[in-house]
Amino acid sequence: MTARVERGWLGPGMVSVSLGMVAVILGWMLLAPELNRPAVAGYDIDRMVLLYSTLPRMVTALICGGALALSGALFQQVLRNPLASPTTLGISAGANLALVLVTLFIPGLLGLGRDVVALAGSAAAAGIVLSLGARRGFSPFSLILSGLVVSLWCGALAAILTLLNDRYLVSLFIWGAGSLAQQSWAVPLSLLAKVGVIAASCGLLVRPLAMLELGDGGASALGVRIVHLRILAIAAAVALSAFVTSAVGVIGFIGLVAPTICRLAGARRPGALLLWSSLVGALLLLLADEAVQLLSGTVAEFLPTGAVTAIFGSPLLLVLLPLLKVRHRILPVEGPVVRRMVAQRWRVAPVVAAAVVAIGIGLFVGRPPDGGWAWLAPELMEALLPFRAPKVFAALASGAMLAVAGVILQRLTGNEMASPEVLGVSAGATLGVTVALFALSATPLASQLGFAAAGALLVLTI
Repeated sequence: MTARVERGWLGPGMVSVSLGMVAVILGWMLLAPELNRPAVAGYDIDRMVLLYSTLPRMVTALICGGALALSGALFQQVLRNPLASPTTLGISAGANLALVLVTLFIPGLLGLGRDVVALAGSAAAAGIVLSLGARRGFSPFSLILSGLVVSLWCGALAAILTLLNDRYLVSLFIWGAGSLAQQSWAVPLSLLAKVGVIAASCGLLVRPLAMLELGDGGASALGVRIVHLRILAIAAAVALSAFVTSAVGVIGFIGLVAPTICRLAGARRPGALLLWSSLVGALLLLLADEAVQLLSGTVAEFLPTGAVTAIFGSPLLLVLLPLLKVRHRILPVEGPVVRRMVAQRWRVAPVVAAAVVAIGIGLFVGRPPDGGWAWLAPELMEALLPFRAPKVFAALASGAMLAVAGVILQRLTGNEMASPEVLGVSAGATLGVTVALFALSATPLASQLGFAAAGALLVLTI
């Protein structure tokens, strides 16, 4: 009994105490200059900033971190997947996209409250991911892959809409990256009430979640309705994530890292995992936000904490991943399938013909000033083809190179779903080019290619 208590409570307790001590030190460094300053008679701007911006921001960080960690712990418990979280399942991205779409096209719906819109987007994303995962028995591999695809799609569409409407969505863009900046106590108090109600209701799910340790069959034999339990737990987790996204935007990795740390520290039972995950998640986000404010100074209001948690959470997650037990089956490719593919090589001909038609349309078809579509007039070819041809053939070459890269990665990893986007190779190349633009006074094409290759290789190696 003593050993069980030490593994289940002392380990996460020590982690929480350590994080709390660091948070207190950073908080004192942040607040000490204002607390030790003598009071000023009349309108004290610095004291107003402390009372209505700094302190509400710290409380908001605690509430959001605890809510996201609780959401991730619920997902991991009910889906039996240690990699499940609002971020990896695309829940946060769905809420963000819903808010972007409603802000642009149906702003009247915001009168119902951003929570309603965010909850609808989160529910839609969760429904898509879980329906895809249910076909594979909620296997960790299929769930995470489905969540990754949904998250990429939602993020890409939200980014496109933001770029096309930057005048209207610039503040939403900063908020969507996870900004905890506050101007009053309205947001933390409202968030505390909603998160508190859901967290209290989660206490009723602790005993049924503990029965899931026996497996679906054993839990059903004891009277647990597995489907109803999954619906209730997932609904609570989605609501927690949606409320946080509606209030402060997308905060990455807290919902994944906090339960992982608690589980590795010894929290095994659902009750202990939910409790300690919430506490560790709250302290992690508070630490990250205090570090952002101390390091960034006056620009802290414009530096989104959600992006910082992703930067520091990713390496931590990579360190913890080898310690997790994630099981999935890799289906072998059977010989008859390969032979059938080789025997049907003649199907390449229609693809080549379609590519030729697409190239012809890209070069010679356009929209005249009077509207509609028409063939390029002969007298305009000499003027327009020098602009169209490079773009068309650049797109053709880019698509071919990405396809070849996908084939190579799939052969290297033995994973037929691998691609430059899924494995982060494209993001690494983008990071390399970004570093080149900031590090070099002049960035010729050779330098950009070198930095892009280095970034892609670094990510692929990791």
